[in-house]
Amino acid sequence: MAEDTRTHTFLGVAAYNTVRRRALGPMGVLPQAHGTGLGTILLKRCLRDLRSDGYLTEEIFSVGPIPFYARTVNARIFYQYAKPFAEDAPRLSRNGLYEVTRPR
Repeated sequence: MAEDTRTHTFLGVAAYNTVRRRALGPMGVLPQAHGTGLGTILLKRCLRDLRSDGYLTEEIFSVGPIPFYARTVNARIFYQYAKPFAEDAPRLSRNGLYEVTRPR
């Protein structure tokens, strides 16, 4: 969990081994913390802790947006369990990253 030490405001959370072993998630930061590097810190600390627990590979489970994980830790997408809800929702492309199709 991350909080602003001056205001004691909750900013984000990252957890692992909550749903199954060697799995990261849930994870998220508030919109006002986007772009500050907080998500990167939370992600890398969880992955570091999983490694120190002896896991050689980890699963990023039930989290998004996928491009953040691909960019930050070179995560590769093997399965996508979510189904887009709207016509203009992001869709998983062949290279494992989201792509957005806008109506013409």
